[in-house]
Amino acid sequence: MTATPGIDEARDGRGPAAGRWTRIGPVWAVLLVLTLVVVAMVPLLGSRTSSYADLRRDVRSGSVGAVEVTEGLGAQGQGYATVQVSWRGRVLRHSAEVVESRSRGLDATDGLPVLDGTVESDLRSLAPDVEVVDVGDDYGATLAGWTVPEWLLLASLALWLAALVTLRWGPAPLRATRWGWFWVMTLLQPLGVLAYLVLGRPGPLRDPAPDARQLTGGWSFLLTVVVLVPLLG
Repeated sequence: MTATPGIDEARDGRGPAAGRWTRIGPVWAVLLVLTLVVVAMVPLLGSRTSSYADLRRDVRSGSVGAVEVTEGLGAQGQGYATVQVSWRGRVLRHSAEVVESRSRGLDATDGLPVLDGTVESDLRSLAPDVEVVDVGDDYGATLAGWTVPEWLLLASLALWLAALVTLRWGPAPLRATRWGWFWVMTLLQPLGVLAYLVLGRPGPLRDPAPDARQLTGGWSFLLTVVVLVPLLG
């Protein structure tokens, strides 16, 4: 496996590779700043994917005073409905899904817990003073194991597309091949995009040696999946 041509020229400030990095520098800086903003807003605005059992434990312990729920069966509803619940833990917000049911012939629920009744009645059986707030039908979107506003997911996708443009038509990246960075950026969005913007170009960190081996697409895919599984679990 050989190093990408032009890396030593870019680092030494000479040759055509250095000129291409100089031209793309302002675009790269804007993408980096915007990606940092998106990454910071995920824990600020989003909810960490958790479980309904975790919510029941927190409500029982008294550490949760209010829970937000999407529209479910209601007091007189029949059949079943999937409900999203969200609550603030000691540091972060959390969210989970549960099925409210008044139906004996309930089909598969994708592994979700099933309540005989509503979330409100179940939680108040654990803590009568807990506040249950109906927020309508606002599910949001999933990003890196977090439930976030849909506009934040769209912003992350836009930055991913812009970074792909620089990956495809910009100078050859450092530390990994183009395919190597593609899998990191795609499977670990938005942190993968941030890693590419920080590590994929010369400076400010120490650059690899001109003959250093690069992470190829196949190995990148396998390693990224290994990192991704515990993050989503």
